[in-house]
Amino acid sequence: MDLSSKVDLPGIAGMVYDEKRDLIYFTTRTGTVERWSPTEQKFLSPIKLGGTLADLDITADGSYLLVAQSNTTAVTVSDFWWNDRYKDTIHRINLDTLKVQDLNFLAEGQERGTYDIAIAGNDTALVTTDFSGSGWNPLRWFDADANAFITQPLINSQGGTVTVRQSSYLIPSENNRYILILESNISNAQMQLYDVQAGNIVSSGDLYAFNSSGFNNGSGDISEARGLAFNLGYAFDFKFSLAKNLGAQGYYSGEFSGTGNYLFAQRTSGEVVIMDTHSWTPVGIFAVDDTAEIKTGSLELMGKDGRYLVGQTATGFAVLDLAEKLKLDLTGDDRANFISGELAADTLRGGAGADTISGFGGDDQLFGDDGRDVLNGGAGNDTLNGGNSDDILIGGAGDNVLNGGAGIDVVRYDGPRSNYQIKVDGNQVIVTGPAGTGTDTLTGVELLQFDHQVTPVTPLKMLENGTLFDEAGYLGQYADVAAVVASGALGSGAEHYLRYGQYEGRSPFGLFNANYYLEKNPDVAAAVKAGIIGAWQHFQQYGWREGRDPSALFDVSAYLQANPDVQAAGMNPLFHYLANGMAEGRATSVADVDYYGLY
Repeated sequence: MDLSSKVDLPGIAGMVYDEKRDLIYFTTRTGTVERWSPTEQKFLSPIKLGGTLADLDITADGSYLLVAQSNTTAVTVSDFWWNDRYKDTIHRINLDTLKVQDLNFLAEGQERGTYDIAIAGNDTALVTTDFSGSGWNPLRWFDADANAFITQPLINSQGGTVTVRQSSYLIPSENNRYILILESNISNAQMQLYDVQAGNIVSSGDLYAFNSSGFNNGSGDISEARGLAFNLGYAFDFKFSLAKNLGAQGYYSGEFSGTGNYLFAQRTSGEVVIMDTHSWTPVGIFAVDDTAEIKTGSLELMGKDGRYLVGQTATGFAVLDLAEKLKLDLTGDDRANFISGELAADTLRGGAGADTISGFGGDDQLFGDDGRDVLNGGAGNDTLNGGNSDDILIGGAGDNVLNGGAGIDVVRYDGPRSNYQIKVDGNQVIVTGPAGTGTDTLTGVELLQFDHQVTPVTPLKMLENGTLFDEAGYLGQYADVAAVVASGALGSGAEHYLRYGQYEGRSPFGLFNANYYLEKNPDVAAAVKAGIIGAWQHFQQYGWREGRDPSALFDVSAYLQANPDVQAAGMNPLFHYLANGMAEGRATSVADVDYYGLY
């Protein structure tokens, strides 16, 4: 169901999302907090505070809403402005009872009403204030959960008070560790970064460093996941070093997606382009009818997993349901690509390189194509196709279809093997996880990786010559054999192995990956090319004794170190694991985390 909407609500000052109740709160300049339900498409009864309201934020647990009040009350007015005192107010609303508590503090001199408020991850709230004229105010903080309300100026590492220009903007990151501070009323667009773990400002920058200028207007954003900030057309890292100048392309403001992999970059015309934050190239654009009325610089991402993109309009606000509006169809090139979907049903293709492809939400279709790829479906009922090489497939929550394709392909699962039911059904393997995680249908997959163990996807069987045999692993490793079996000329991989494979030096196990072994051991590859020995023969006779690993997923040295009985017996660790250790619950270790790219 598309939950996009356009709603009339004049005089919006600020907005914030309540995940606990699935509500969007809007402050208005007429003194109300309006409560909008995006799922029910209606307003709930407003919270009436009076006066002129400014921005607002919500505590991490969803217990309290804190609202900045622009109006201020004179306490002491003298002949000398520096002796003046004014009472400023922050309203704290209990969201379970809707009872309002007024939190008051004194503003001094020409300082006036509260302007912006942002709550960090430990419920430390930062507050900025207005000024009568142009000047600096202390950056205050307080405990948003404390019953005793005490505001204190933020103290820097030198022991001095941190000051900011009046009407400065506070923009928290998605997990509330960082707050981006945008100072107003100065042409260098001064920016600072507050880190809640450090309890202070950790970096600062401005546009003069890039021979540019501008006035902050609150249209910036920050992505904790990507370590990026965006403001006035410029993307920065967290040290305010330039990552990309998008202003030259006409992009003025923007909002990061929930993953941080995309920036919803907005032009002054209202056009909103979906910008990849890895390659800094546009990958899509929202329909003009959806975004044309949205004011530049007003976009905010809201909702569980960032489902709603909300912006102010001339008469109210617009909600874009990204689960319906943001459907990506992306294809990589011959390089190692990082390709990410978002909440909708995306189609993502890797291309020729060693790619990392993440579907995130929605019912996605992922294609690794060539190269050693990592495919992660994320939430939703996804279809993953590994392609023509050794791939790692991660279905994620949902009922997924996972096709490894050619090569030795691995499906990864969280938790121990005992949490899963595995059933072989013809050429398919059905894997059912714990309650609520879904059921996966696997084809063309050779190995399953659980916490601390990697196992063949189908049970090993003992052949008549006394060899333990991995049918799926054998066919996955040897495409020529798989083609012969598929044609019906041979009944199985086991038949081929008994008649030909064992004499040709072929490995009976998927946990021995000949391509990996030769790639990592060029001396062995040279000997194989010269016809001196086969890769499998070398591992059997010499390789394991020399600490050479049979695949990226099995570390022989780690296995022997963890199992001194096996080492004392002088046994091949791979043979022992497959024959006995796997059933005994002995752990395996990954030998090469870089083989599949991002692991």
